[in-house]
Amino acid sequence: MSRRDARETALKLVYQHLINEVDFDESNTMKLAMFRDDKKGVEITKNDEKYIKEIVLGIEGIKNELDIIIEKLAVGWRLKRIPLMDLSIMRLAIYEMKFREDIPVKVSINESIELAKRYCGDTSAASINGILGNFARQELSEERLNS
Repeated sequence: MSRRDARETALKLVYQHLINEVDFDESNTMKLAMFRDDKKGVEITKNDEKYIKEIVLGIEGIKNELDIIIEKLAVGWRLKRIPLMDLSIMRLAIYEMKFREDIPVKVSINESIELAKRYCGDTSAASINGILGNFARQELSEERLNS
């Protein structure tokens, strides 16, 4: 499985837990098995599974902090008005940019835009790009931006 596929799987889990209003923890990681069937013929390696769990559990652990950041940057939008898939994508990207130094900031933003084009409304990709770009410029070090 490519990192892109693993990221998409993590996004689906983040979104699923957001719409079902349940927390994700180690005890319900079996839901990952659902996505094995979704990717027929694609092997989910131990590294893929590790990345997915780290992302999903990491987001779950600080989702309130992530939401405060998003609401601050989404000028003119209250968090409750942001479509849930858009919110899930931004949580994932901001989490990666803040805590995953192995993933370049530009990759997190570009992958998020591609996910938005695939799963969200017509204007979502531009809005998500703007919010993530502002986050990167305002909150990340110059060194991290250029990684």
